[in-house]
Amino acid sequence: MSPAPSAEARAVQGLIGLLRRAKPAAFKDVRFGPVREVKEPGFSAIRLELVVAGRALSVDLMPPGSAEPCFLRTRRFRVVPRRTGRALSVPQQRRLALLARLIDRGLEKAHIPAS
Repeated sequence: MSPAPSAEARAVQGLIGLLRRAKPAAFKDVRFGPVREVKEPGFSAIRLELVVAGRALSVDLMPPGSAEPCFLRTRRFRVVPRRTGRALSVPQQRRLALLARLIDRGLEKAHIPAS
């Protein structure tokens, strides 16, 4: 049996669920897939599966102190695209940056402590 997700992971799942239902214009070309918490020895992340501008992406939201090279840093996370194969396009970069900032603000408003 896998451990229960952290409060932070549950909050991210909730925010993504709201975005799926609300379909805001800023994310019109984004399809949100599953959100799950990944915990392995020496590795911890909240993994988002999504399609941005027709391209499937897997993105890890990692703790700010992690050593992984990242696409973007926010107050709470290092945003690390997984298995990209090629560079992200400018629209894809913008959507990921907007999503990361929105998640940061949502967790802050919900008073969820950073991991």
